[in-house]
Amino acid sequence: MNMDENFIKEVGIQQWKLNDSFQFKNNKIKVNKHIDFSKEEEEFLYTISKSFGLDFVEKDSLKIYKFLIKNNILIEPDIDKLMKDPDAKRKIWNENS
Repeated sequence: MNMDENFIKEVGIQQWKLNDSFQFKNNKIKVNKHIDFSKEEEEFLYTISKSFGLDFVEKDSLKIYKFLIKNNILIEPDIDKLMKDPDAKRKIWNENS
């Protein structure tokens, strides 16, 4: 057991999770690709989350994006394109409500 494992065991940490910048992949920790959302994209993601009754705050745009992708709510990953296409926006609500 190395020093970090001893420390974790001694302080009684039983569970921990990575922040949004990292993920587990094949038993290793990988850095997530960073996405810089524009203010309009952040607002758009937030409105989608609110329309589905999700409990996010506006600054959680990356968390919202990942949640929507993971749950197949947001199939089109190009948010800018989605924002400009009213039919695609309607499709999100119709297929997932």
